[in-house]
Amino acid sequence: MILMIGVAISRSRRAARAAGLRNAGQAGFVEAMEEGARLTSLAEKQRAYDKAADLALRHFGRFSHERHQAMMLAAEAYAEADEAQPATARLEAAIAIDRRLGADPLVLADALCWLSLLHPNNDAAYRAASEALALSRRALGKADPLHLNLGLTVAPALLRSGHGVEAEALFRAALEVDPQADPSLARRARLDFITFLETGDRADEAERLRDEVKALG
Repeated sequence: MILMIGVAISRSRRAARAAGLRNAGQAGFVEAMEEGARLTSLAEKQRAYDKAADLALRHFGRFSHERHQAMMLAAEAYAEADEAQPATARLEAAIAIDRRLGADPLVLADALCWLSLLHPNNDAAYRAASEALALSRRALGKADPLHLNLGLTVAPALLRSGHGVEAEALFRAALEVDPQADPSLARRARLDFITFLETGDRADEAERLRDEVKALG
């Protein structure tokens, strides 16, 4: 009986120690996240959010909302510092968590859109852009203004990866929007397409669109 009581006390103490370490780690995560929000130096933000991500991995798990949040903020800090490789690595980790947790398709599409613009590898950027477009199209429909806006956003990634025909199709789809219904999207579509046309030495087409932009006011 005495032996059994001793074993129970030992187990209780171990459980209490484990709970204490877990609670301390969770508190450390919150502290690191708050520190990252307070800091102004990008390098210090990077360290704080990387620390938060490590603590989240240890105390909340690999596929936790806490780790996702820390990874996204770390990615932002690296992207602001024009450090594409570490930013991409952290964003890809956050997207893996989104997939595992079954994130809303539009949330995932937004993250993939950002990845397509950020990724230094053109093939990877194209894959991310294509998946973002597919998710958005399935969720919203191909004529939805949010989907058309996303298409304009990922178009540079398509161009950079050598898929100019697909990019032009996105520009032309956005041009179909009624300027009365969505003047900001209509204007953006024309301005973005003008840039594309000028890059391709199609000045006459660009000039016609400039006239349309002026007419929009």
